[in-house]
Amino acid sequence: MLRPVSHARGRLSRRVRHPRYYVRFWVLATLAALVVLVVVAVAWVGFRALSLRPVATDLVSDAQAFKRQVAAGDLDAAAATLGRLRVESARAHDLTDDPAWALVAHAPVVGTDVAAARTLTAVAADLTAATEPLERTLPALAGGKGSRIDLAALGKVAATLPAVSHAVDDGLAALQGVETDTAVPQIGDGVAQVRSMLDTARGPVHSAGPSLEVLTTLLGGNGPRTYVVLMQQDAEARGTGGLVGSFAVIGAKNGDISLKSVASRPTLQNGLKIPVNAVPEDVADLWGPDLQEWAGLNLSPHYPWTGRLVAAGWAAQGRPKIDGVIAVDQYVLAGMLQATGPLTVSGVTVDANNAVSFLSKDVYARFPNYLDVDRVTGELVAAVFQKVAAGQVPPAGLAKALIEPARQRRVLVWAADPAEQRLIETTSLGGVIPDRPGPFAMAVVNNGGGNKLDAYLKTAVRYDPGTCTDGVRIGSVKVALASTAPKAGLPAYVVAAPDLTGPADRTVTEPTRVLLDVYGPVGATNAGVLIDGKDAEVLAEGIDRNHPVWRVAVMLPPGGKRTVEVGVVQPTSAEDTPTATVLTQPMANPAKVTVAPLTPCS
Repeated sequence: MLRPVSHARGRLSRRVRHPRYYVRFWVLATLAALVVLVVVAVAWVGFRALSLRPVATDLVSDAQAFKRQVAAGDLDAAAATLGRLRVESARAHDLTDDPAWALVAHAPVVGTDVAAARTLTAVAADLTAATEPLERTLPALAGGKGSRIDLAALGKVAATLPAVSHAVDDGLAALQGVETDTAVPQIGDGVAQVRSMLDTARGPVHSAGPSLEVLTTLLGGNGPRTYVVLMQQDAEARGTGGLVGSFAVIGAKNGDISLKSVASRPTLQNGLKIPVNAVPEDVADLWGPDLQEWAGLNLSPHYPWTGRLVAAGWAAQGRPKIDGVIAVDQYVLAGMLQATGPLTVSGVTVDANNAVSFLSKDVYARFPNYLDVDRVTGELVAAVFQKVAAGQVPPAGLAKALIEPARQRRVLVWAADPAEQRLIETTSLGGVIPDRPGPFAMAVVNNGGGNKLDAYLKTAVRYDPGTCTDGVRIGSVKVALASTAPKAGLPAYVVAAPDLTGPADRTVTEPTRVLLDVYGPVGATNAGVLIDGKDAEVLAEGIDRNHPVWRVAVMLPPGGKRTVEVGVVQPTSAEDTPTATVLTQPMANPAKVTVAPLTPCS
């Protein structure tokens, strides 16, 4: 009797389920559907990945080709390659920009790799899309009629750069959020490399626009221009680089460059003093009467002071008005020779490989008379600029050769027009010492021995911003000086200045006198100066661009080493920069810089 009932209940139990049963059923069904969807998506991603592989291969190949073409100055080929990169990047982005890739990007194990790949292709597509206008303008920069540089093309490149800069910023931000620790090495390393490249390019791309605007003006885009070009000889150090040995006067109009004259510095030394009121009083007080001499007007590393003094001294001699002052050194000439090819002056062939050595050391051994040194240097400057003025140097090749020297503050520009000067000061060409508060250090060498021994001087600067306590930051600036000069065998002119040199056969190298100026943070005081660990006298103290300057004299024997350390007490404020800044002057041997980690103040 009970069985039928039980049987009926059995049938009923199969028809009417408990609500929890349906919850489980739909959860399982949904999970199953999701698994199927993921499997299909993974399969689709795998298929798309196979399609992506040849596109990625082409991207890598063309990216390498683009780098080689730009390095070689072949802008026609570079423009064509840039177009292919844009198409390939867009294709790669299309292949990874669909719902299947988006879904798998959230899956375990493979999700990290897929998400990284999607971000990389998106960044590449956005960046190459922003550079599309360059495909049309780069060929115009490859060359022009005669010596003329196409200023219209230059302007179009400048107009493109803000969009490129935004793409770099956005790409960097996107890649910062990509997880690389759990990604496969190929993808993780790729993300890290692209992230590093974008971070490196961020500053130069951001400043390239103003730099090109400056260049357009300098090349006479707004009317004819006349400039004095100073050739600085770094073998005798000065704040902006080196002693002015010779100079040239050049003209620029609508992109055409012309050489007007070349002469040596002594032609400017006619007894008339340079008006020192061209610079602020605290600068004049710090450097004294040396600023009134053509051999000492560039003692401060802040290049605008040099530009003002040159213009004032030029006008005082009744010379025609100039629109600006440009300074270069042997590294710049070496870069220009890379574009012009070898040149022969006074029986000596100088090229990009030997120019730095020749102008720093060899010219003095070859020509014992310092007047001959200035003459030969002037001839080389004239020969280089004549090549440029004659249109025998591809503008792209010349620009490429000058990028690194400009980054090292070896190409410096000052404009007489205040508006133009303000624009120049926003770029590395301005040679500006910033005057804002914050952790800052700079070690500046000026030759105090009247010799050419700075060609053998090596410097290393270590700045430790220090730690904060009671509203101040206590740190230090340590400068290591090392002479690689031989103890004997150098020409007399290298050992000492002409008016200090004894017999013509003097070859013994005596200790050189290095005047070292240590620049500290705005508002800072020094907590003592040590030379080789012993208390030392501060020779002079002053202010330059709001920075305190402490000067010491160091006697450095040939082959010797000395260390100068300055304790720095810096007030802290809300205006402090978030990073520490260390600047170096251009020297025959580039200075080495080390910055200790910056500890934020609470």
